[in-house]
Amino acid sequence: MSASSIWIVLRSLAHWVGRPTGQSLALAAGQLGVPVAAATLGTEQHLLAPGEPSALMLGALLTIAATSAASVLAANRLRLAGSSAEEPHVDGSGRP
Repeated sequence: MSASSIWIVLRSLAHWVGRPTGQSLALAAGQLGVPVAAATLGTEQHLLAPGEPSALMLGALLTIAATSAASVLAANRLRLAGSSAEEPHVDGSGRP
């Protein structure tokens, strides 16, 4: 598989991973830049064994997916905590 076809597949995967969480393609592609470069250079220079470029990309995609899922859960938790918290009454003196 050539480097350009790997890049096309990876951009499609990045778009698919970011879609459910509302992440943009540019952000996901930016996060995949280093693993893509490592896989491409390692493949072109014959430094990686078969399967290692795929393992690099899988690790990067899993990291993006886990981080995206954690951020969605944290945002939901904060939203719920903020809506259930009572706001203190202020009488104009600046004291609660």
